[in-house]
Amino acid sequence: MRKRRAFQAAVATGFLALIVALAWPAVRQGYGFKDTLACMFTTGRNATRYAAGYSENAFAQIRAGMTQEEVLRLVGQPLERVTYPSSWSQMDWKYSQAASRSGHFHLRTVRFTPDGKVSHVFKLLHFD
Repeated sequence: MRKRRAFQAAVATGFLALIVALAWPAVRQGYGFKDTLACMFTTGRNATRYAAGYSENAFAQIRAGMTQEEVLRLVGQPLERVTYPSSWSQMDWKYSQAASRSGHFHLRTVRFTPDGKVSHVFKLLHFD
Protein backbone atom coordinates (compact mmCIF):
# COMPACT_ATOMS: atom_id res chain seq x y z
CA MET A 1 0.00 0.00 0.00
CA ARG A 2 2.81 2.35 0.90
CA LYS A 3 4.64 1.70 -2.39
CA ARG A 4 1.46 2.34 -4.32
CA ARG A 5 0.95 5.73 -2.66
CA ALA A 6 4.59 6.65 -3.28
CA PHE A 7 4.18 5.69 -6.93
CA GLN A 8 0.96 7.72 -7.24
CA ALA A 9 2.66 10.73 -5.62
CA ALA A 10 5.60 10.42 -8.03
CA VAL A 11 3.26 10.21 -11.04
CA ALA A 12 1.26 13.23 -9.81
CA THR A 13 4.46 15.22 -9.25
CA GLY A 14 5.75 14.28 -12.70
CA PHE A 15 2.44 15.22 -14.29
CA LEU A 16 2.43 18.58 -12.50
CA ALA A 17 6.03 19.23 -13.63
CA LEU A 18 5.04 18.42 -17.23
CA ILE A 19 2.09 20.84 -17.10
CA VAL A 20 4.30 23.59 -15.68
CA ALA A 21 6.94 22.98 -18.37
CA LEU A 22 4.31 23.07 -21.12
CA ALA A 23 2.67 26.22 -19.78
CA TRP A 24 5.91 28.10 -19.07
CA PRO A 25 6.22 29.78 -22.52
CA ALA A 26 2.60 30.89 -22.31
CA VAL A 27 3.14 32.43 -18.89
CA ARG A 28 6.64 33.85 -19.41
CA GLN A 29 6.21 35.16 -22.94
CA GLY A 30 2.47 35.79 -22.96
CA TYR A 31 2.06 33.43 -25.92
CA GLY A 32 -1.07 31.76 -27.18
CA PHE A 33 -1.42 28.02 -27.74
CA LYS A 34 0.25 27.92 -31.20
CA ASP A 35 3.34 29.87 -30.17
CA THR A 36 3.60 27.92 -26.92
CA LEU A 37 3.69 24.65 -28.88
CA ALA A 38 6.26 26.05 -31.33
CA CYS A 39 8.36 27.23 -28.40
CA MET A 40 8.29 23.76 -26.85
CA PHE A 41 9.34 22.06 -30.09
CA THR A 42 12.23 24.47 -30.70
CA THR A 43 13.58 24.57 -27.15
CA GLY A 44 17.28 25.30 -27.29
CA ARG A 45 17.05 26.44 -30.91
CA ASN A 46 15.19 29.72 -30.46
CA ALA A 47 18.06 31.89 -29.25
CA THR A 48 17.13 35.57 -29.32
CA ARG A 49 19.19 38.75 -29.25
CA TYR A 50 17.36 41.73 -27.71
CA ALA A 51 18.02 45.46 -27.88
CA ALA A 52 20.10 46.90 -25.05
CA GLY A 53 17.95 47.51 -21.99
CA TYR A 54 15.00 45.53 -23.43
CA SER A 55 12.37 44.43 -20.92
CA GLU A 56 9.41 42.09 -21.53
CA ASN A 57 7.42 44.00 -18.91
CA ALA A 58 8.03 47.34 -20.62
CA PHE A 59 7.30 45.90 -24.08
CA ALA A 60 3.98 44.53 -22.80
CA GLN A 61 2.90 48.10 -21.97
CA ILE A 62 3.09 49.35 -25.57
CA ARG A 63 -0.37 50.13 -26.95
CA ALA A 64 -1.78 51.22 -30.31
CA GLY A 65 -1.81 54.99 -30.66
CA MET A 66 1.34 55.63 -28.61
CA THR A 67 3.91 57.96 -30.15
CA GLN A 68 7.48 57.02 -31.07
CA GLU A 69 8.72 59.15 -28.17
CA GLU A 70 6.52 57.24 -25.71
CA VAL A 71 7.83 53.92 -27.03
CA LEU A 72 11.44 55.15 -26.74
CA ARG A 73 10.87 56.21 -23.12
CA LEU A 74 9.30 52.85 -22.35
CA VAL A 75 11.64 50.34 -24.06
CA GLY A 76 14.56 52.36 -25.42
CA GLN A 77 16.27 52.23 -28.80
CA PRO A 78 15.45 49.30 -31.12
CA LEU A 79 18.05 47.06 -32.71
CA GLU A 80 16.87 48.14 -36.15
CA ARG A 81 14.47 50.57 -37.80
CA VAL A 82 13.00 49.45 -41.11
CA THR A 83 10.94 51.67 -43.43
CA TYR A 84 8.84 49.99 -46.11
CA PRO A 85 8.51 52.09 -49.28
CA SER A 86 4.98 52.11 -50.57
CA SER A 87 2.12 54.51 -51.07
CA TRP A 88 1.36 53.97 -47.37
CA SER A 89 4.78 54.22 -45.77
CA GLN A 90 5.10 52.37 -42.48
CA MET A 91 8.04 51.82 -40.15
CA ASP A 92 8.96 48.85 -37.97
CA TRP A 93 11.16 49.05 -34.91
CA LYS A 94 12.70 45.66 -34.25
CA TYR A 95 13.63 44.92 -30.66
CA SER A 96 14.81 41.35 -31.29
CA GLN A 97 16.48 39.16 -33.88
CA ALA A 98 17.69 35.60 -34.26
CA ALA A 99 20.85 34.80 -32.33
CA SER A 100 21.40 31.39 -33.91
CA ARG A 101 21.41 29.83 -37.36
CA SER A 102 18.06 28.12 -36.78
CA GLY A 103 16.17 31.34 -37.43
CA HIS A 104 13.73 30.60 -34.59
CA PHE A 105 13.50 33.51 -32.15
CA HIS A 106 11.17 35.56 -29.97
CA LEU A 107 10.08 38.30 -32.37
CA ARG A 108 9.42 41.71 -30.78
CA THR A 109 8.50 44.44 -33.27
CA VAL A 110 6.52 47.68 -33.09
CA ARG A 111 4.91 48.99 -36.30
CA PHE A 112 4.22 52.70 -36.72
CA THR A 113 1.90 54.61 -39.04
CA PRO A 114 3.34 57.37 -41.26
CA ASP A 115 2.43 59.94 -38.59
CA GLY A 116 4.53 58.11 -35.96
CA LYS A 117 1.84 56.33 -33.94
CA VAL A 118 1.89 52.65 -32.97
CA SER A 119 -0.40 50.62 -35.22
CA HIS A 120 0.66 47.06 -34.26
CA VAL A 121 2.75 45.35 -31.61
CA PHE A 122 4.14 41.96 -32.64
CA LYS A 123 5.06 39.53 -29.86
CA LEU A 124 5.38 35.98 -31.10
CA LEU A 125 7.75 33.13 -31.76
CA HIS A 126 9.23 33.51 -35.24
CA PHE A 127 9.42 29.94 -36.49
CA ASP A 128 11.69 29.72 -39.51
